[in-house]
Amino acid sequence: MRALPSIALILTACGGGNPAPEAPATSAADAEAFRDIPYAGWDEDADADRSGVTICEPGRVGPGVTVYGDEDSSLIAIDATGAVVQRWTVPGFTRVEYGVPLAGGRAALLSTDEGVALVDGDGTLRWQTPLSCHHDLWPRTGGGFLVPVHTERAFQGRRVRFDAIVSLSPDGEVLRRWDLFEHRDLFAELHPPSPLDVPPGGESITVFDYYHLNAVQELPEDSAWPGAWLMCLRNVDLVLVLDPERSEVLWSWGPGELEAPHHPTMTDAGTVLIFDNGRRRRWSRVIEVDPASDQIVWTYRQRDFFSDVRSGAQRLAGGTTLITESERGRLFEVTPSGEVVWEYWNPALSRGARRRIYRALRVPEKLVR
Repeated sequence: MRALPSIALILTACGGGNPAPEAPATSAADAEAFRDIPYAGWDEDADADRSGVTICEPGRVGPGVTVYGDEDSSLIAIDATGAVVQRWTVPGFTRVEYGVPLAGGRAALLSTDEGVALVDGDGTLRWQTPLSCHHDLWPRTGGGFLVPVHTERAFQGRRVRFDAIVSLSPDGEVLRRWDLFEHRDLFAELHPPSPLDVPPGGESITVFDYYHLNAVQELPEDSAWPGAWLMCLRNVDLVLVLDPERSEVLWSWGPGELEAPHHPTMTDAGTVLIFDNGRRRRWSRVIEVDPASDQIVWTYRQRDFFSDVRSGAQRLAGGTTLITESERGRLFEVTPSGEVVWEYWNPALSRGARRRIYRALRVPEKLVR
């Protein structure tokens, strides 16, 4: 593991690794927390006076443009002033959750439960692959993509969704499927038992979600685990590194520390940045964990900072961190000391409600212009 850079700490805490699994919870209330509920698209309590860029400090904002899905048919790229500089659209897509710009002005778009598509900068659709996909789309180093998908199964007397990770070729062909259901014994010892492991004691027509895989990143060759997958299993509060070839967990962390986390990413320093939603405790934070020691080495937390579902964070090249506060439709960038140097509120407003933003990504300007 490479040495960590010197960074300012906002809060310091100890990680402590994974606790021993506890006895499974069996109450209906516990199982209810695993109910599969669609994400709400609008913040009904939005402040309409906040729209577009409200904070921008030239010289302190990280370079590049910011991209996010419009929760409709497009991926949008904005500059530091909030001006739209590019838009990629797929006809027929209605739930573009996420996307990534690629070389040559192209972009790959993910529309929840509809599929993945590759689009040129001029709008030409290169290919479109129908998939029960959701949450993430990772461009692989050698070409192609990793994308989470889900399948409903009969499990312990319930209808339960289980995830898999599909590998796509550069042309959108499905090459491989790594199924979490088939490997659930691999994960069982890493987290307390799920309430879904216990039959409901009666007929159940509700659809539940076992792991809720919401992120996958293929780690680069210069990382501690080249080619492995960094993954997030929200419903069991678990972040892990998986060797998919050997079906071996190389590192795991989270139970007892995280609550419904999202979007772990490996930084250039070899640490892992995580959006810790705090769904049960009712406050959020962004944390940076050193996998070599399982210690939290940096935390961002503010009194009014809370997004109970979705959201993300990205460490930028200059040391600042881009944070998506999904439920408020807000993007902002903070320094290591926690100072906000850029802030953007989704200008998509309707009858006092603001369109939420699942996750934003800062990319080099040359990818979109």
